Amino acid sequence: TDRATDLLDGRGAVAIDFLNNGSPSLVIANQKGETKFYRNEQKNQNRWIGLKFTGTQSNPDGWGTRVTIVLKNSKLTRELEPLNGYAAQSEDRLLIGLGENPQIQTIEVRWPSGVRQTLRPLALDKYHTVVEPK
Repeated sequence: TDRATDLLDGRGAVAIDFLNNGSPSLVIANQKGETKFYRNEQKNQNRWIGLKFTGTQSNPDGWGTRVTIVLKNSKLTRELEPLNGYAAQSEDRLLIGLGENPQIQTIEVRWPSGVRQTLRPLALDKYHTVVEPK
């Protein structure tokens, strides 16, 4: 469906990396109408990393977990908050875009329980499961 001609009554929008390729697509739920899937076709070759959290002391899905990725010349901070609005909830994984040629120094995780964790370098362009230390 062409976005310019989609006149349905949208009620919920979800960003989801359905293909697990670091390029999130969009799913729109419509009132009394069909659900629409808009596939994102990434045009660049930028790198990314994905994180899925499993809490042991915090909540099981790691909601509220904060991640700081220290790169050679910058720092990126993201927090897992998949609740994004009325009638929709995005996936409970973090997808972090890193640019063309990232040089990760460290990945620091702060769990809602207050536990801090430093991760070893992880492979780029894939998802990783991170378990909260006990």
